Amino acid sequence: MRERTRDWLRKCLTIALGVLVMSVAYNMFLVPAKIAPGGVSGAATIVYYLTGLPIGAVSLAMNVPLFILGWRQEGRDFIVRTLLSTVLLSLALDTLKFPRITEDPMLSALFGGVILGLGLGLVFMSDATTGGTDLAAKMIQRRLPRLSMAWVLFGLDMIVTIAAMIAFSPEEGLYALITIYVGTKIADFMLEGMRSARAFTVVSPHHEAIARRVMIEMNRGVTCWNATGMYSGQEVTVLYCVVSNREVTRVKHIILSEDKNAFIVIADAHEVGGEGFTFNRPTIPLLPCKRKPQAPS
Repeated sequence: MRERTRDWLRKCLTIALGVLVMSVAYNMFLVPAKIAPGGVSGAATIVYYLTGLPIGAVSLAMNVPLFILGWRQEGRDFIVRTLLSTVLLSLALDTLKFPRITEDPMLSALFGGVILGLGLGLVFMSDATTGGTDLAAKMIQRRLPRLSMAWVLFGLDMIVTIAAMIAFSPEEGLYALITIYVGTKIADFMLEGMRSARAFTVVSPHHEAIARRVMIEMNRGVTCWNATGMYSGQEVTVLYCVVSNREVTRVKHIILSEDKNAFIVIADAHEVGGEGFTFNRPTIPLLPCKRKPQAPS
């Protein structure tokens, strides 16, 4: 019970910090430059310039239908944290004032996007959103887990951006696109990039030499399995290895120095855990990759 309470308080503090960072992005860079970077807050920015109504209050009112839907689909704990972040953000947008430090809309779009992405990442890491399209994106991502939440959010925010182009000007809408892209990349990095890696799939007749060098020189594990090339009908050995981003060049050098004609596939790997990533890897024993005995013809 005590551990649960401590975890709840930690998430609440992280949410409060994320909301504070987001309010800096909006009040210092985005709102003064008429940049509406998607979401309910972006829509509220449009309403603010058209009617003069406060951004925070309009955002909170727009979120009510989404909270009703989210309460039924997402569960109490998630919605309570999201409600907390939404209320805090609404209050911060209407009460905290920060001086505008640049008149350049490009700088406002870039720095606003970076700071906004940092704030969103902190909120997402606490298993919450700031309501609005964030909440809608969370519900979609739960149903479609293969999609990155940040990129689902990007798609939903495009609707608000188009509205900003109509309400303000196409140029200001384009600046909003820059902010959305930058913010999405930063939020995505905070959610996945800290544990991201690269996965190598290699097909080569020199598989044993490649695997041995990767294990000896880099102390990385290598998995192999037997496969059949459907075009040639020949049996081949496939190597699979996951390394950190900074080790990619070194692995490529090992592979190509052993076989310049090796077939290589390099893919992004997210949320990598286990030996060498979330805890130290022991010294890897060297085992030969043996083929399965073939049945006599």
